[in-house]
Amino acid sequence: MIKYKNKEYYYPLDFGMDLVRGKWKSIILCNINDSPKRFSELDQILSGISQKVLSENLSQLEEENLIIKNVLPVIPPHVEYSLTDKGSALLKILHNLEEWVNEYYPEIKKDKEAGL
Repeated sequence: MIKYKNKEYYYPLDFGMDLVRGKWKSIILCNINDSPKRFSELDQILSGISQKVLSENLSQLEEENLIIKNVLPVIPPHVEYSLTDKGSALLKILHNLEEWVNEYYPEIKKDKEAGL
């Protein structure tokens, strides 16, 4: 049994999946991958997410040290989010999962290309 932050997990995999569980966390990580993003940029990129949910997910990812919140000393203050080394390592795993989906569920890719 693994105990972490008042939760219990039976396997390390269960714990790892909990880190990215939900609709938005893995998508947020993928969008921060290529360059740091401001909150407003993420809000625009991730259509369908409320600002409250985006803020909660960013806080959770920051709490797990998967992203860094950088406050830039300008007026008005700008905040950017970027990946930590731990977040970059997790992103590689998420890309492997995406490749697996593309290989074994090709109909998903076709539906996406068709706009479904």
